[in-house]
Amino acid sequence: MVLKFGPDNPPIVIDNGTGLLKVGYSGEMEPRAVVPMILGRPKHMKVIADRNSDECFVGDIAGGKRGALTLSYPMMNGIVQNWDDLETIWQHVFTNELRVLPENHPMLLTETPLNPKVNREKMAEIMFEQFHAPAVYISIQAILSLYASGRTTGLVLDCGEGATHLVPVFDAYVIPTAIHRRNLAGREVTNYLKHLLTERGYKLITTCEHEIARDVKENLCYVAMDYGKELQFSQGDKRLYEMTYRLPDGQLLNIGSERFRAPELMFDPKLAGYEMNGIHTATNETILACGMDVRKSFWSNIFGSTENHRNDCSWFHFTRIANFQQSCSVVNNNWRIIWTELKYHDFRLTE
Repeated sequence: MVLKFGPDNPPIVIDNGTGLLKVGYSGEMEPRAVVPMILGRPKHMKVIADRNSDECFVGDIAGGKRGALTLSYPMMNGIVQNWDDLETIWQHVFTNELRVLPENHPMLLTETPLNPKVNREKMAEIMFEQFHAPAVYISIQAILSLYASGRTTGLVLDCGEGATHLVPVFDAYVIPTAIHRRNLAGREVTNYLKHLLTERGYKLITTCEHEIARDVKENLCYVAMDYGKELQFSQGDKRLYEMTYRLPDGQLLNIGSERFRAPELMFDPKLAGYEMNGIHTATNETILACGMDVRKSFWSNIFGSTENHRNDCSWFHFTRIANFQQSCSVVNNNWRIIWTELKYHDFRLTE
């Protein structure tokens, strides 16, 4: 049978990321809520007044009280590590963010490519058995973004908190043998930034301090158009690159060349000891893994989606694609666009 939906019960879209969960309604241009994938539990009983000792804090609330909480992350590298914690976050967004009964709405869930089959089976199990959803569909984030942009052909690069992947799609058909996935992503950039800050005498070790480093990365870091020249200039007049970040206790953290040295890890993973090529080279290799007759289409349609770094599109300036004299067209694809993907779709259920 066909499950109809309308203004009273639009499909709910849940974009499950390692760092952020985005939730909203299909057909809308942006999510209703963006929730950090963080769960916090009090370190000690009665540390926080008027709260039960077994109560969890989710998202920004957990981040704001991180000094008194033990933080946990339900997902790692795009794969769920703690299903109970993920279910708690889903319950939070249904109850406190959307304020709806999930059994009244079809669900569209997203995942990264090449995830284990058991991962999506467990997602569907929780949605059907715990939340009693009438219908569930699980799709790859990159494909939804491409379709919703009005295109059926393109190379989608998605660099999130836990995983980076390149997905070539030609005439709405995914080329599975050319999909590239790596676990070098935003979290590793944050860890590398923490390592660089150690050289300045700042030790960021705890989960609370990891969140501080992530905030520094998102607000102060940027991608250098020419890393060699930028590094050379930064060794001259360091004051041009120095910025300060106010820590929760009021102290000031000084950061200079680390602002662009940390994101450079994506282009030169060997900086942190990773035995792999840069993401620009991986882009080249992914396109070369496709048939010769479709490569031009991918060079002309590269869709970039990254974390909150400045100069995101500069990551794919063609001069940075190793040893390749090809002109390419890069589209800065906003992740919010996946919310339009199911606007005219029906959920089909079999009895």
